Amino acid sequence: MPSWPGCIRRDCAPRAADSHAGVLYGLAGTSFVREALTWSARHGLGFRLPREPGPLLPGMVPAPVLGELGPLVEHADSLGVPLPQTVLTNPSPASRLGSYEALRSQVIARLAELPEGTSELFLHPAPDAKGIPAERVWESRLLRDEAWHDALQREGITLVSSWWD
Repeated sequence: MPSWPGCIRRDCAPRAADSHAGVLYGLAGTSFVREALTWSARHGLGFRLPREPGPLLPGMVPAPVLGELGPLVEHADSLGVPLPQTVLTNPSPASRLGSYEALRSQVIARLAELPEGTSELFLHPAPDAKGIPAERVWESRLLRDEAWHDALQREGITLVSSWWD
Protein backbone atom coordinates (compact mmCIF):
# COMPACT_ATOMS: atom_id res chain seq x y z
CA MET A 1 0.00 0.00 0.00
CA PRO A 2 1.36 3.44 -0.83
CA SER A 3 2.66 5.41 2.12
CA TRP A 4 2.95 8.93 0.76
CA PRO A 5 3.07 11.54 3.55
CA GLY A 6 0.12 13.51 2.18
CA CYS A 7 -2.04 10.40 2.04
CA ILE A 8 -1.12 9.36 5.54
CA ARG A 9 -2.05 12.79 6.92
CA ARG A 10 -5.38 12.65 5.10
CA ASP A 11 -6.02 8.95 5.84
CA CYS A 12 -6.42 8.05 2.17
CA ALA A 13 -5.12 5.05 0.32
CA PRO A 14 -5.14 5.47 -3.47
CA ARG A 15 -5.61 2.24 -5.41
CA ALA A 16 -5.05 3.49 -8.98
CA ALA A 17 -3.42 6.30 -10.93
CA ASP A 18 -4.46 7.93 -14.17
CA SER A 19 -3.19 10.11 -16.94
CA HIS A 20 -5.73 12.87 -16.53
CA ALA A 21 -6.18 14.76 -19.79
CA GLY A 22 -3.99 12.16 -21.50
CA VAL A 23 -0.68 13.91 -20.95
CA LEU A 24 1.21 10.68 -20.15
CA TYR A 25 -0.28 8.93 -23.19
CA GLY A 26 1.60 11.27 -25.50
CA LEU A 27 -1.41 13.17 -26.80
CA ALA A 28 0.76 16.27 -26.98
CA GLY A 29 4.09 14.65 -27.82
CA THR A 30 6.22 12.13 -25.94
CA SER A 31 4.46 9.28 -24.12
CA PHE A 32 5.51 8.47 -20.57
CA VAL A 33 3.14 5.54 -20.06
CA ARG A 34 5.92 2.95 -19.62
CA GLU A 35 7.43 5.05 -16.83
CA ALA A 36 4.00 5.58 -15.28
CA LEU A 37 3.34 1.82 -15.35
CA THR A 38 6.68 1.12 -13.66
CA TRP A 39 5.87 3.76 -11.03
CA SER A 40 2.39 2.27 -10.54
CA ALA A 41 3.86 -1.21 -10.06
CA ARG A 42 6.39 0.11 -7.53
CA HIS A 43 3.56 1.66 -5.51
CA GLY A 44 1.05 -1.19 -5.92
CA LEU A 45 -1.40 0.84 -7.99
CA GLY A 46 -3.60 0.12 -10.97
CA PHE A 47 -3.35 2.51 -13.92
CA ARG A 48 -6.10 3.95 -16.12
CA LEU A 49 -4.90 2.57 -19.45
CA PRO A 50 -7.66 0.73 -21.29
CA ARG A 51 -6.80 -2.76 -22.50
CA GLU A 52 -8.99 -2.18 -25.55
CA PRO A 53 -9.86 1.05 -27.36
CA GLY A 54 -13.60 0.41 -26.99
CA PRO A 55 -15.91 3.43 -27.15
CA LEU A 56 -13.35 5.87 -25.70
CA LEU A 57 -10.32 5.94 -27.92
CA PRO A 58 -11.17 5.88 -31.64
CA GLY A 59 -11.05 9.44 -32.89
CA MET A 60 -9.78 10.79 -29.57
CA VAL A 61 -6.27 9.38 -29.51
CA PRO A 62 -3.65 9.68 -32.28
CA ALA A 63 -2.95 6.51 -34.28
CA PRO A 64 0.67 6.21 -33.05
CA VAL A 65 -0.56 6.06 -29.46
CA LEU A 66 -3.18 3.43 -30.38
CA GLY A 67 -0.42 1.47 -32.12
CA GLU A 68 1.43 1.22 -28.82
CA LEU A 69 -1.59 0.01 -26.84
CA GLY A 70 -0.87 -3.73 -27.22
CA PRO A 71 2.77 -3.49 -26.09
CA LEU A 72 1.79 -1.19 -23.22
CA VAL A 73 -0.88 -3.62 -22.00
CA GLU A 74 1.69 -6.43 -22.16
CA HIS A 75 4.12 -4.29 -20.18
CA ALA A 76 1.45 -3.56 -17.54
CA ASP A 77 0.63 -7.27 -17.30
CA SER A 78 4.31 -8.16 -16.90
CA LEU A 79 4.52 -5.69 -14.01
CA GLY A 80 1.24 -6.85 -12.42
CA VAL A 81 -0.43 -3.45 -12.89
CA PRO A 82 -4.23 -3.80 -13.07
CA LEU A 83 -5.92 -2.06 -16.04
CA PRO A 84 -9.57 -1.52 -16.94
CA GLN A 85 -10.88 -3.41 -19.97
CA THR A 86 -11.87 -0.10 -21.55
CA VAL A 87 -13.06 3.34 -20.52
CA LEU A 88 -16.38 4.97 -21.37
CA THR A 89 -16.58 8.74 -21.04
CA ASN A 90 -18.18 11.85 -22.50
CA PRO A 91 -15.58 13.85 -24.43
CA SER A 92 -18.02 16.50 -25.67
CA PRO A 93 -18.89 19.91 -24.25
CA ALA A 94 -22.52 20.92 -23.85
CA SER A 95 -22.26 23.18 -26.89
CA ARG A 96 -21.55 20.17 -29.08
CA LEU A 97 -24.05 17.88 -27.35
CA GLY A 98 -26.90 20.36 -27.44
CA SER A 99 -29.01 18.85 -24.65
CA TYR A 100 -29.06 16.52 -21.68
CA GLU A 101 -31.08 14.05 -23.74
CA ALA A 102 -28.33 13.97 -26.39
CA LEU A 103 -25.71 13.18 -23.75
CA ARG A 104 -27.87 10.44 -22.29
CA SER A 105 -28.55 8.92 -25.72
CA GLN A 106 -24.86 9.01 -26.65
CA VAL A 107 -23.64 7.35 -23.47
CA ILE A 108 -26.44 4.75 -23.45
CA ALA A 109 -25.71 3.86 -27.10
CA ARG A 110 -22.05 3.28 -26.20
CA LEU A 111 -22.95 0.71 -23.55
CA ALA A 112 -23.48 -1.86 -26.30
CA GLU A 113 -19.86 -1.29 -27.43
CA LEU A 114 -18.33 -2.28 -24.10
CA PRO A 115 -16.20 -5.43 -24.30
CA GLU A 116 -16.40 -8.29 -21.82
CA GLY A 117 -14.56 -7.50 -18.60
CA THR A 118 -14.56 -4.68 -16.10
CA SER A 119 -14.60 -1.24 -17.69
CA GLU A 120 -14.64 2.21 -16.20
CA LEU A 121 -17.29 4.88 -16.61
CA PHE A 122 -15.33 8.11 -16.36
CA LEU A 123 -17.45 11.21 -15.77
CA HIS A 124 -17.13 14.51 -13.92
CA PRO A 125 -20.52 14.91 -12.21
CA ALA A 126 -21.05 18.27 -10.57
CA PRO A 127 -23.90 20.28 -9.02
CA ASP A 128 -25.76 22.93 -10.95
CA ALA A 129 -23.88 26.00 -9.75
CA LYS A 130 -22.35 29.15 -11.16
CA GLY A 131 -19.28 28.39 -13.27
CA ILE A 132 -19.97 24.65 -13.59
CA PRO A 133 -20.07 23.49 -17.24
CA ALA A 134 -23.50 22.21 -18.26
CA GLU A 135 -22.13 18.83 -19.38
CA ARG A 136 -20.87 18.21 -15.81
CA VAL A 137 -24.34 18.96 -14.44
CA TRP A 138 -25.84 16.65 -17.07
CA GLU A 139 -23.39 13.88 -16.12
CA SER A 140 -24.56 14.17 -12.52
CA ARG A 141 -28.16 13.96 -13.67
CA LEU A 142 -27.34 10.91 -15.83
CA LEU A 143 -26.18 8.92 -12.82
CA ARG A 144 -29.61 9.38 -11.22
CA ASP A 145 -31.63 8.85 -14.41
CA GLU A 146 -33.95 5.83 -14.48
CA ALA A 147 -33.40 5.48 -18.25
CA TRP A 148 -29.64 5.11 -17.60
CA HIS A 149 -30.20 2.43 -14.97
CA ASP A 150 -32.68 0.64 -17.24
CA ALA A 151 -30.08 0.66 -20.06
CA LEU A 152 -27.44 -0.83 -17.76
CA GLN A 153 -29.85 -3.61 -16.86
CA ARG A 154 -30.85 -4.22 -20.51
CA GLU A 155 -27.18 -4.56 -21.47
CA GLY A 156 -26.54 -6.96 -18.58
CA ILE A 157 -24.01 -4.62 -17.00
CA THR A 158 -23.27 -5.14 -13.33
CA LEU A 159 -21.94 -2.14 -11.43
CA VAL A 160 -18.84 -2.74 -9.30
CA SER A 161 -16.86 -0.35 -7.16
CA SER A 162 -13.52 -0.71 -8.98
CA TRP A 163 -11.58 -2.41 -11.79
CA TRP A 164 -8.33 -2.62 -9.80
CA ASP A 165 -9.36 -5.16 -7.13
